[in-house]
Order: sequence, then C-alpha cells, then structure tokens
Amino acid sequence: MITKANAFRFRAFTAFWLAFSFFLSVLSGLILFLRPEGSLAAWTAWTALGLNKKQWEGVHTVFVFVLLISASIHLLYNWRVLTAYCRLKKEQFGRVFKGMAAFRELFAAALLTVLVLIGVIGEWLPYQWLSGWRGAFKSGSALVTLTPPVADADKLSLAVLCALSGISEQRVLRNAGAKGLQLNALSETLSDIAKKNRMSPEKIYGLLFLK
Repeated sequence: MITKANAFRFRAFTAFWLAFSFFLSVLSGLILFLRPEGSLAAWTAWTALGLNKKQWEGVHTVFVFVLLISASIHLLYNWRVLTAYCRLKKEQFGRVFKGMAAFRELFAAALLTVLVLIGVIGEWLPYQWLSGWRGAFKSGSALVTLTPPVADADKLSLAVLCALSGISEQRVLRNAGAKGLQLNALSETLSDIAKKNRMSPEKIYGLLFLK
C-alpha cells in the first residue's frame, strides 16, 4: 500500500534530475571547451574519460536539452517561491528606494549578466585570459607529437598519402609488415587502419611513413 511516507516525490525527483543534468552539461561543456580542434582530435584519437569528441558532443547536446526540461519543471514547482521574491509589500509603496529593495537581487543578477556579456563582446582582460587558455589546448601543442602532413590526413588513403609524401607504396607495405600492422589494401584510410590496430592515425602515420 502506497502511503504519503513512501510515495514517489516528483518535486524531489525533479531537483535531483536538474542537478544531475546540470553536472553533465557543465562537465561535457568544459571538456568540449578544452578539446583540441576537430581535425587534431581525429588525428590523435583524442578521448577524455574514455569518450571521444563525437560522443562528448552527443552527451552535451542531449543533457543541455534535458537541463532545459528539468529546469522548466523545477521552475513550475517553485514558481510561488520565485514570485514571492519579486512581490512588493504594501508598506514599501510609499518609498521608491525602499520599494525597489524587493527587486535588488533581481537587478544584481541582471547587472552581473549584462557585465559578463559586455565583457565577452568587448574582449575584456578576464575573457582574453580564458580565450588564451582555450587556444593553447585547442591548438594541440601539448597533445600532438607528429604534425599531420595535410589537413584531414586521417581521411586520406595510403595511396594518396604515398603520392603526397613521395614515399613508395612498397616501402609503406614493408613497414606495415615489419610492425605487424593489419593492412589489407592501400585504398584504406589512416583512420580505418588506426581503428583496426587500435592506434591513433598519428601513430600509424609515424610507423608507416617515418620509420
């Protein structure tokens, strides 16, 4: 028998759901904010906490949407509490400044939001620092040990890469055999070979073309 004591509490459920979705939205947002550029992420087979770029993008997209839903429900549950903060008391109408005090938290939050927005648009100093840190991570300078020969090299076939680098196909095949790499044909891309051998395209390129 369901009683009030053990009944499912949707208000509590919504609060926890909001907290979890907020955490995952922030976590995935921070990871994507600091990830290397898309082509470099593919080149190095970048992952964070076991998930690659595409998976983290999926997590972020879904949980931002879930956050909007849970926040909306949470807002409905707490609408009376929220409006109470903005309601003027009768005795405050006699004084303008005293009456405005009921809205001071609202005004303070709005002012801070506007200042941050202006700072981002105007590229103020704190934003410049943050942008610089992000650029250092996204450039892959701390991650890439072997620069790709061309853009999106991981998507090119070995035959194309041989032509671009001036290295014979026979040499590449010999290197593959010497390193014990699974390679079926020169029409395969670096990305395909990397997946079969559980390595990054960067590592495969180094073993085939530079060894």
